[in-house]
Amino acid sequence: SSAVLDVEALQDGTLRRTLLVAARDDDSITAYDVTDGADGAPRLNCGRSNGDMGLCADGYRLGGDENGDLDLGADPAALALERRPGGEVVLHSVATGDGRVVPLRMAFVAGGGVSATIDETLSLGAGLSGVIHAPLVRRTYLTDARAARLHTIGLDDGSDGKLALTTHAGVTLPAASSREYGRGLALSSDEGRLYVAYRSPNALLVVDVAPLPTGEPHDALVDIIGLGGRPAQVVVAASGPGGRDLVYVSCFGTDDIWVVDPSMRRVIDVIRLAHSPYGMAVVDVPGRGLTLYASLFSKHSIVAVPLAEGASDRHRVVETIQ
Repeated sequence: SSAVLDVEALQDGTLRRTLLVAARDDDSITAYDVTDGADGAPRLNCGRSNGDMGLCADGYRLGGDENGDLDLGADPAALALERRPGGEVVLHSVATGDGRVVPLRMAFVAGGGVSATIDETLSLGAGLSGVIHAPLVRRTYLTDARAARLHTIGLDDGSDGKLALTTHAGVTLPAASSREYGRGLALSSDEGRLYVAYRSPNALLVVDVAPLPTGEPHDALVDIIGLGGRPAQVVVAASGPGGRDLVYVSCFGTDDIWVVDPSMRRVIDVIRLAHSPYGMAVVDVPGRGLTLYASLFSKHSIVAVPLAEGASDRHRVVETIQ
């Protein structure tokens, strides 16, 4: 898999939780229904019996070799969710191989599984890497590993009842000599700042995406904070003093995670790891509090790092999951 998105949606008055997982080997997205087991632990269902090997049932898969009616492009590598007026859920799938941006109008099927329709797609060229939707301005932002630019798109209601893609000016980013550029993205808790893991130079970029009086986003680069080699992904956690945001950036090339206080505009800590970190997630764990889970790309393992302010083991690895 290349991207996982945790989605909660109301269906017939019931809150339903689904994991959407992109797979680059067959250009598909698989939906896993999440339910609570008898022991309280979550259970995953994708339409096959326990112990069965192979693909999930067709009703749980979008695109792929078996479902060629939905073309998701080559190597879907990033997913983002847009909740539109009226409760409609749109999934933005971004393919790094051919630069295809595919908005899927999602429907969560009663009894399990998903379906989707595609009204229009957009190609921005190979190398797209990350995607995130900014709800305050109803814009979707995309990073590009091969260009010093933050792409910006919007979805509009067409007169024919279909959704139409609109491209906007975007944001010009720095361009050093590495020829590697944007990677992961994250929004601040107030959704007014966009944090970008960047490689030219190695830095956390801060982009103001708060709305202007006109309702348009500011879309201005406001800070560049230097980091370790080859930044990869970004997560934001309310783990700073008074619960303010701290930004965590995995640096693939230097085997660590850099901790940035955006209000102080500087790095305040570095979490040293044994191997190259990539994807990350923050979970509020009962009895432990906020915990960062980071995947170690070259070792096929995950580490757990407590984030709670004042904890004796804060920003240190306390568990490795093989």
